[in-house]
Formats: sequence, C-alpha cells, structure tokens
Amino acid sequence: MTVYVDVLLATNLFINCLLLSGARRILHCDVKTPRLLAASFIGALYSLIIFADTLPGFARAVLNIAVLSVITLVAFKPKSVKSFLKYTAAFLLVNFIFAGLMLALWFFVKPDKMLYNNFVVYFDIDVKLLIILSAACYLVLRLITAFVRHISPPKKTVSVTLTHRMKSVSVSALVDTGNTLTDGFSGEAVIIADKSVTEKLAGESLYALIEKQTAGVTKDFERIRLIPVSTVSSQSLLAAIKLEEMTVGNVKFSNVLLAESRSPVNPDCPVIINEHFNREE
Repeated sequence: MTVYVDVLLATNLFINCLLLSGARRILHCDVKTPRLLAASFIGALYSLIIFADTLPGFARAVLNIAVLSVITLVAFKPKSVKSFLKYTAAFLLVNFIFAGLMLALWFFVKPDKMLYNNFVVYFDIDVKLLIILSAACYLVLRLITAFVRHISPPKKTVSVTLTHRMKSVSVSALVDTGNTLTDGFSGEAVIIADKSVTEKLAGESLYALIEKQTAGVTKDFERIRLIPVSTVSSQSLLAAIKLEEMTVGNVKFSNVLLAESRSPVNPDCPVIINEHFNREE
C-alpha cells in the first residue's frame, strides 16, 4: 500500500500524545503540554523508520531504546536515574499495551488501510476521523484512570515555596495525610524536607550546623530545634528551623517548622507536608 508521509506523521503524533498522556496518568505526575508535544513530535519523526525494511533487528532495537530514552527525557524531565527508570517503565508499559492491540488488530482483522511495521502503525484514514478516534481513546483512558484512582487514590503533590532568612526555594511537595508532626513545645506544624532543600535555605545540613555550633567553629548561631519523632520501629530527633513563610499554591502560612529528614527524600518531591496545608485560598 502507499504510505503518505504527512498522514504517517500526523497519525503517530496523535498516538504518541495519547501514549504519553497515558503514562502521565499512570504516574500521576505533572507534565507540561509543550514538553509532551515536543516529545510526541520526536516520536512522530521516528515513525519514518517504517520505511526501513532492511534494518537489522539489533540496530532497530538500539534505535528504539535510544529514541525511547530521548522521549522520556524530553517529556518527563526526570531529576534522577531512579525517576528516569520509573518514567521509562510507565511509558514502555503503555507502549506494549498499544503495540499488542495494534498487532492483534493487524493479525486478526487485516484492515486494508492499515500498515504495521517496525513497531510503527500507519492508518490511511481521513485526519478528521483520526482526531475523533484519538479523542475517543483518550476519553476511555480517562475513564479507566478515574476508576483506578477511585479504588487506589494517588498521592497528591503541590507546589510550595519556602522562605528563610530572605532565601526562597520552590519545589514540589507530597501531601501526606499521615504526617501530623508538630513541635511539642510551641505546637507549630512541622514539615519534612530532604537535605538538599535545607542546604539551600540554611547554607548546609542542619545536622552539620549543629556539630559546628557545638564545637564552636562557626559564628552562625542559627536557632535549630530538635523535634522528637516516633515510628513503629524507632525513635529519633529531627533538626528543624523556623520558616519565615511557606506558600502552598496561592495560600501563605507562617509559624511553620522545616525539619531535615535523616534519610533521602524523593528528589521529585523533596518536601512532605500535612494535609492541613493543602487547601484553597
């Protein structure tokens, strides 16, 4: 059959948008539309491999992995190797489901105006019909995602800005309904952050700062509080500083303590806040 390049690119642009949207919903992550479109366009350009009938299997596999990695980096902008692997796995899962459906359709139905080669699908159909079908598929995907969220509510993330000593850091925060940590003396709410966040606000790790103050090797007498924390298996003290202000969305909060976690926190959401802070203005 005759393959038209414009239809091929348009078809795979829509399909890649759909697949990336599916991966985004599985991961419950925030992907900006321009990044999603850019990644989808890269995938659409790669669909031209459909013409490479003589490409060796090994070379095709290497190209697939390379392009998959580029698409993941452009769309999700992972901040660590762990995040990259997570995003890639989700995108691969959606791709495998779609590829299986397309292969089954091609094998059992043999549509006259469909070509499936090198894991690239081509439909010789009207672009308007393609848009309608894509919208329908996306609607089905949203219904499935809504059902999954209903039986397993996702962890919610919000954007927060932390201010201390005229320094501000804006990051994503995980809303943890189980975090009810407060200062036992003042009753002030306590949020937990990765060391990378406290270092930006206080200049260095709060625990390192405590050691320097104890040894008398620093003139920076930052007031650091020790917050007792109890878990099922252990008890510990978390070093904390008082923030001048915390902004969650458009809502500003005062009298908030920022405690530094003793173990690494997810680099994509390096701050953990209480459900109390997650409210509209």
